[in-house]
Amino acid sequence: MFERNEFRMLALALLASACAPMGATWSPVQSPKAIAVNIAAESYVVKLDRRAKALPTGEHEELKQFLAHLGDLSTVEFSIRRTHKNLNVEALVPVEKELIALGADPRRIFRLAEIGFDYQAQYADVEIIAKRYVATAPSCPDWARPDIGDGLNENSSNFGCATASALALSIADPRDLARGRETGPASGAHEVAGVTRYDTDNVKPLNQTSSQKQD
Repeated sequence: MFERNEFRMLALALLASACAPMGATWSPVQSPKAIAVNIAAESYVVKLDRRAKALPTGEHEELKQFLAHLGDLSTVEFSIRRTHKNLNVEALVPVEKELIALGADPRRIFRLAEIGFDYQAQYADVEIIAKRYVATAPSCPDWARPDIGDGLNENSSNFGCATASALALSIADPRDLARGRETGPASGAHEVAGVTRYDTDNVKPLNQTSSQKQD
């Protein structure tokens, strides 16, 4: 009877451990090495003539310097907005065109609602907000627990440091760690044709490839 109770208690303990979330069994030194993804934002204000269809020469040069300061623009998101309610929304067009001409990705330029107050003077401002995702590697190396065998079969506190640090330093766009990319266009007819071939047992064979030199 005693042995049966022991067996029952062991079975219950194993069941509870199987249902427990993985994180609950990690000690502080065993926790996965996480990469922190933050947003770094900088702002620039363009002084724009209401009647002009392009940026003044001085503003063009200053905006060019601001973008050069940002570096690689392929991973930068731009938000633009009118800072005065009375400024026509078309005033954003020359700013958008200038951003694209200077290397900004048009798919990463967004318009925001205006802020500020009614403004009747000749000039009004357009604010450009540049946002970039930044990946920060975990604090490594981590030797909080001595890297010696202690009979507990636990991972070293430094486990995962190399992988997380390498990913944080090498990833082209840290935004990918925070959210997925938008899917591209797809052909419905092409997808349906694939299903039809499968249903009719007419699947295309895989391409034959070889690493050997062909005579």
